[in-house]
Amino acid sequence: MLSSRPALIVPVYYHCPRLCGFVLSGVVDLLRDLELGFGSDYKVLAVSFDHEEQPPLANERRQHYLEILGKGDSGWDFLVGSENNVKTLMKQIGFNYMKDGDTGRRDLTIFHRDRISSLGRKAGAGRSFQRKHWLTP
Repeated sequence: MLSSRPALIVPVYYHCPRLCGFVLSGVVDLLRDLELGFGSDYKVLAVSFDHEEQPPLANERRQHYLEILGKGDSGWDFLVGSENNVKTLMKQIGFNYMKDGDTGRRDLTIFHRDRISSLGRKAGAGRSFQRKHWLTP
């Protein structure tokens, strides 16, 4: 999926009532300002850390943010995964989250931070940024 291009990994959950929408909008602003070629010089991966979310919702969010961005559709994927794969990736990039209770309700809040991570051409060669560091003018 990454091939030889560096990537930005954006941990989100698509049902998030607050922060994740701000994070994704901030990524849109960041991508508009980058002088690198979107999709050719780098890739963006929005990855849901809620393993219960499904591909149709990820695709809906993808279409929404690509329309806002207006740069085509080959550089930004919106992904979901199994519980094990999601936990493994989030651990590898140092992203922590916690569900508010475990009652089986779909509307549970997941507590999390705003953070994006970069992944270099070689796996593991990356950094994480909180929003104050990646949205500075």
